[in-house]
Amino acid sequence: MASPVASRKWDAEYVSDQTRYIPVALAGVVKATFHLPPPMADATVNAAARPDCQRGMAAISWDSKVDEAITALQRAVSADSDSPLTYPGLAEAEWFKFYATKDQAWLARTAETETKRSCAIPI
Repeated sequence: MASPVASRKWDAEYVSDQTRYIPVALAGVVKATFHLPPPMADATVNAAARPDCQRGMAAISWDSKVDEAITALQRAVSADSDSPLTYPGLAEAEWFKFYATKDQAWLARTAETETKRSCAIPI
């Protein structure tokens, strides 16, 4: 009997210190295949990163505070790079900086941050 689920190919490259992310990435493939909701309901940031993450996320929506948001979220990423919230927050802040300035360097930084976060977050 054929499966009603369409199969897809998944390729990823990990360096040895990133292999701990493989189970989470595979869970993301399963989630995407079966159209399951994302497991973000209980996503957390560790205590060291929480204040900077909250400060950065609050500042993102204010054009005048985008630089403050980027700085705070960079500190949050440094304090908790395994959280599924820190890299996306930083990428969002970098994208807002690109949107405000039209400086292509910010768009490149956004893409770089997205690439880094893809190792820590399910696809």
